[in-house]
Amino acid sequence: MIGDQIFKQHHLSQIQSLAKELCVANIPAGRRVGDRAVGQLSKKRTAAVLIPLCNIEGKGASMLFTVRTSTVGTHKGQVSFPGGHTDDNETPADTATREAREELGLPQLTPTILGTLPQVQAITGTMVTPVIGFLPGFADTDAANVSKSVDEVDLVFTMSIADMLDADRRGVEQIGKHTIPYFLADDGIKIWGLTGYIADIAISRLVLPTMRQAML
Repeated sequence: MIGDQIFKQHHLSQIQSLAKELCVANIPAGRRVGDRAVGQLSKKRTAAVLIPLCNIEGKGASMLFTVRTSTVGTHKGQVSFPGGHTDDNETPADTATREAREELGLPQLTPTILGTLPQVQAITGTMVTPVIGFLPGFADTDAANVSKSVDEVDLVFTMSIADMLDADRRGVEQIGKHTIPYFLADDGIKIWGLTGYIADIAISRLVLPTMRQAML
């Protein structure tokens, strides 16, 4: 049972090692995720998202998400991770950190970057690099009070790792010919599509093995 465990330094070190191994092994090129291809190269613009891990009082180890506004250019009203297109001379970690600061309204936010996951192609064709990071000092911050970017973000919320592993809170659904994971957060919020897929990879390949090993 994960319960109300929190992320500690040895967890973060193990997640960092697993992320490095996962990137070396990679996910086979050409695997499809809905309308998304994993590990394939693209000439289109690239982007990065931050998978923000944090410790939340009363919840324990958690993951942070945003809900996009209805006025943004793409993915209107959808649950997402902080992120956006990569500027010239930026690394994926640079992009993920910059976008997280802008979207969450936390200019001093400095995530502890733990690594990256293999690229995923969004439905728009953009190649997205998921960057996994830990938000130190976020434990006592109520996500509802974050000074979010009102143009881009309607809501900032967290979901505990324990809830994300709860069989009543997760499942899979068919999108066309493909089976895609989803998670059910509080207030009827559904984490699905590309974000659900990335979150599932992070949980199953990085977080869960780390937390389980810590309990042995």
